[in-house]
Amino acid sequence: MIEEWIDNISEVDPGTGLPACPYAKPAWNAGRVQEVRSVDGLWPTVLACLPEFLASNGVDVIVVVDTDYREPYEDLEQAADGLNEFFSEAGVNCWVLSHLSDEAVIFIQRLTDLDNSAAQLEKLGYYQTYTQRDYDRLIAHRRTRRLHYDARQEG
Repeated sequence: MIEEWIDNISEVDPGTGLPACPYAKPAWNAGRVQEVRSVDGLWPTVLACLPEFLASNGVDVIVVVDTDYREPYEDLEQAADGLNEFFSEAGVNCWVLSHLSDEAVIFIQRLTDLDNSAAQLEKLGYYQTYTQRDYDRLIAHRRTRRLHYDARQEG
């Protein structure tokens, strides 16, 4: 499932001239993406993956997939946002992104890596098609959290 999805998001978007996620295919091909199927529920699986992810330098992204998730996307996104707020306040270099189609998917990534990648994409004009609201919600908010994380590390 994940490999097919990565192939789809690696196709070039005519609006930006870039793939939906330019980093997905190279990370997958380099073996730096780990897929985990939820057995005990989405959020317990996500939480169980965190210690290994944070201790590992060999994986860029853990993709947690739950085929039994039945809640609306708003609930999934709200839970992810809450977890991200916790990470930020606790000084944990982690960020989760949510996706819902036939399955619920949570992407576990390092906040610093994700923000560095977003900054590179921004220089290429990648976010020009975003509404101001989406940009603020998806990029600027995360960048603020990154600055908060960096300040905690320095202090």
